[in-house]
Order: sequence, then C-alpha cells, then structure tokens
Amino acid sequence: MTTQAVRIGIIGAGWWADTAHAPGLKRAGAEIAAVLSRSRERAQRLAQKYNASVYSSVAEMAPHVDAVAIATPNNSHVTYALEALKHGLHLFIDKPLALDLAGARSVLKAATDKGVIGITTLSSRGHPVTVRAHELLEQGALGRLLYVRGHFHAEFMADSNVPRVWRAERGTAGAGALGDLGAHLFDLVRYVSGLEFERLAAMTSIAFPKRPGGQVENDDEVALIAELSNGISGAFSLSRVHTGGPQTIEVEVQGTKAAMRVRPALSVNARNGYLEFAERDGVYRKMELADKYWGDAETPIDWDLDWGEFAFAELGRRFIAAIETGKQPSPSLLDGVRAQAVIDAAQLSAQQGGVWTDVAKG
Repeated sequence: MTTQAVRIGIIGAGWWADTAHAPGLKRAGAEIAAVLSRSRERAQRLAQKYNASVYSSVAEMAPHVDAVAIATPNNSHVTYALEALKHGLHLFIDKPLALDLAGARSVLKAATDKGVIGITTLSSRGHPVTVRAHELLEQGALGRLLYVRGHFHAEFMADSNVPRVWRAERGTAGAGALGDLGAHLFDLVRYVSGLEFERLAAMTSIAFPKRPGGQVENDDEVALIAELSNGISGAFSLSRVHTGGPQTIEVEVQGTKAAMRVRPALSVNARNGYLEFAERDGVYRKMELADKYWGDAETPIDWDLDWGEFAFAELGRRFIAAIETGKQPSPSLLDGVRAQAVIDAAQLSAQQGGVWTDVAKG
C-alpha cells in the first residue's frame, strides 16, 4: 500500500477539469499537485484552489507527480498521453480516448509497454445502478439474452442559438455526438450486457448546420443498429440536440427470463439514477439498492454531489486502488479502445450511406 497520497497533475484547466477531474480526484484521496494548460491564467486559477504548482510542459511537471489527468479537447489526448507515458506516469484520461482507433491503440500499447495504470473516464460504469445491473447479468438473472436497446440524449445544443463550441469542430473533437455521447453509451452496453459490437449500420445528421460562431462540422444526431455477440440485435440513438428535458443515458437488456433497464444519473445527483427489473411475465419495477452499493464506513461516498464530481470521485477511487494494487481498473484503457472501435465503424458506415460495417477488434 502507498503511504502518501497519489500526486496528480491536471492537464487542462477548463470547465471540465475544474468541475469534475480536479474535485473528483481530490475527493477520492489524491493530491492535486500540479496543473498544466495552454492558458497560464486558467492554470493558475485552478492551481490556487488546491495549492498546486503550475508547469509549462509534461516534462517539467513529471518529476513532481505520479499520474496525470487529461481533461483537454479530444485532439490533444493522444499527444499528452504519450508524453506522460514517456515519463512512466499513470493515466486518468477523458473519453473519447482519441480522434480515431489508431490513436487509441497507440496509447494502450504505450501504457502496456510501460506497465502503468490507465483508466478511461467512461463514468457510467461507476454508478451503483450500473454495478448492480452488471451483477444481475453475471448471475444469469436475465436468462438467454434476446436484444439490447439504448440511448444517450442530451440537450446542451438543442437551442439553435447556442454558439458553436469546440465539440462541433471536426478537427478538434473528431466525431460529434457519436464520440462525445457514443463512447459512454457503447461502453455501458458492453458492461451491462456482456456483449461486443460485431458490425453495425449508422446514419448521422446535423440539425443546425450554422450556429453563432461558425459551421457545425460533425454529427448532432445518430441512429444506429448493430449486430452484437451471438447474433443479438441492438438499436441505439444518440443526440446532443434532444429537447424536452435533461440529458439521459439508458440501456435496456431483454432476456428469456427477465429484462432490466438501467439509467445512471447524469444530473442533479447520483441518487437520481435507477435500475428497473421485470420478470418475463411482469412489469418493470424499480430495484432498491442495498446500502453496500452506496459505500460503507471504510469507503464513504457522497452520492449527493452534483453530477460530474460524484462520478469522477468514484473513478478516482478505482484509479488510486489500481495504482496501489497494480491491477488495471474498470473502465480501462482497453475499454476506451473498444468504444473507439465502435465510433470509428459508425463514422465509416455513415460516410458510406449507412452500409453494414464490421467493428474492429480492440
């Protein structure tokens, strides 16, 4: 066991670093020791909250930290990750892992070669309802699986007057809703169904091509059908322009004995998430989770925190435990690679008019 807190260097000092990465990792027990950002002013502002030092490069920061948390736009994830790995630093890296599968694989290979710990921030895995859903699957409670359905619908670009942000720029973000939301949904599908994506057909669209500040260059909305392991069907929807309520992610798995519907919390606080279960001849009923899923005296968890912080606190706990034990955490870098493989296949399918496209193996 380590005798002192894991020292984290935060790379990026924008809203997400300030709202999720830094406070979540701090709450998990890490020391926020350093901050690195293209904006020295923002880096200093974030560093002051944690009495951390500001550095101008990964090489300069590396001797003072044990790990880095990469909270930058998508197009810099690989560059920062590979630089950190040169110095043997553990990785806590935002999703999607890269702009494409080749980039994601390069991070995984370098991390494996260095023997370091890596986690991809596929945050729905850390929610108690997701953990319980995975247990039900492992226990065979659903019987033979029949089909899977799911969505991730978000409203943050539903208003056409919302200015274009970097997430709508292909060169900075890569895919749009497909990468930003799809990474989470595809990983949640894999985790609560135990199935892999074999092939798929996808259609994408841009709802509002012109926004204040410029053209939207990537997808606002995605419709996707998939063949999962064992020939099981999947149908999925993604949207960042979905009006009508706060964002939701949900996966439903139907089996011969029973079905379940899992919705990890994405707003207000973690206790808004729920898991529903239905016997084959019944109706969905909400499952109340035992206290152990919400933490215990040794690992207290404040699930009443705002979204982002509670999710990253749980991922942070897993990350620190993995560093202490040397065992890769869940969700791992490999999980990030497998999500990226689905994203890449869906982009290719959509570019070719929605043709069936094989999903590369991680």
